[in-house]
Amino acid sequence: MSKSINAKFVSLSIGLLLCATIALAQENAKDYYARGYESSQKRNYAEAIVDFTKAIALDSRYQSAYYARGLAYYYLGKFDQAILDYSKVIEINPKDVKAYHARGLAFDGNSNLEQAILDFTQAIELNPQYDKAYHNRAVVYGKKREFAKAVSDFSKAIQIKPEEDDYYNRGFAYHLWGKIDEAIADYTKALQMAPTDARCLNNRGIIYLRKKEYNNAIADFSEAIALAPIEEHKKHANPYLGRAQAYIATGKYEQAIIDCDNVLQYYPFMDRVHALRTKAEFFLNEGLSMTASGQKMQYAGQLEQVIKQLTEVAQTTSSDARVYVKRGNAYRINQQLDLAIADYTKAIEIDSRYALAYLARAAIYIDREAESDIRSRNENDDPFKNRAIADLTKAIEIDPDYKEAYYYRGIVYYLVGDYAKAIEDVLKAQALGYRVYPEFIKVLKEKSGKTD
Repeated sequence: MSKSINAKFVSLSIGLLLCATIALAQENAKDYYARGYESSQKRNYAEAIVDFTKAIALDSRYQSAYYARGLAYYYLGKFDQAILDYSKVIEINPKDVKAYHARGLAFDGNSNLEQAILDFTQAIELNPQYDKAYHNRAVVYGKKREFAKAVSDFSKAIQIKPEEDDYYNRGFAYHLWGKIDEAIADYTKALQMAPTDARCLNNRGIIYLRKKEYNNAIADFSEAIALAPIEEHKKHANPYLGRAQAYIATGKYEQAIIDCDNVLQYYPFMDRVHALRTKAEFFLNEGLSMTASGQKMQYAGQLEQVIKQLTEVAQTTSSDARVYVKRGNAYRINQQLDLAIADYTKAIEIDSRYALAYLARAAIYIDREAESDIRSRNENDDPFKNRAIADLTKAIEIDPDYKEAYYYRGIVYYLVGDYAKAIEDVLKAQALGYRVYPEFIKVLKEKSGKTD
């Protein structure tokens, strides 16, 4: 009888001891979790992971610790580890909405877009009012260029909880989709909610530029610049470049050059800026503001009229190469590049010694190719390089002191990565009196290995 009592007593004692041990482990696990959470709040994610791991070692089903560790891994860019932790949370609790959403973000970080969509969709099925899941699924659809689906999801997020960021992102989706009026409406709504959103102003300015509403574009770019000047926000070069294009389109070449120079102070290697600056200098130096009658032209709203006027002149004086160059310039400023090239070519056919026509046609190649990644091309099959350099070389052959031709040829060499020839031509242009941006010479010397 006493043996039975003793056995029960021992069993009870072991049970109580076991319960106490588990309780103590859980208490210790909570302590580690609390310390890890505190580290996460301070963005000390590596330290947080150590504590969350200790918490999990003490309690293998500690759901919050797995989730928190997954989040720390995510912020460190360790998406595979984050996915494993979020998957463990889902294993413990298959209805954890936030775990599906968080794992979707990690899959997105890993560029596994299809799996990200599946996880966001599962989160939405578990909680149809989960606006963040709609938002992030829309972002992934945008990456896949499925803009109709992206717009639909952003619209659903807005319906649940209207926020400026969703209006901005839906506007951006419309923008990429080519629905520019809808994009403007959403950017405008976003700006009503957050008037200091410089990215929104920049994007709306880009659309106004595309619509040739140059004054609106300049206003948006200028406001974006005032909110985020490049000297304080080094990444904000785009509003300067957009405004420079709008200035060129309205004949304000000196202002365009100033904008380009502001960018070049911080991004002297940016190919597109050199091409844009060259375009502004061309129009400034070659007198594009002169119409067929020799009068100054105000560009806003008058380009079509000028082109019509020059066409009438060309019909009566078809042997005057200068008329075709002037009309080519007007076509160029109006972004009708094929027509501009045709006119410059016609001028050359009329007068094969017309150096300006060669320079102008080469400048068109700079305009056209500055938007693409020139250096990614096969060097032996580069029509841009061949045509532009051939035209500029011909201009120099006609006029050996043609400083603009040397400079532009230097720009072309720079754009295709031939820095030794670029620095040679740019220095020659400078010696002939061409004003060269000092930082550009510094860049060329660095890239070419040329020392003073």
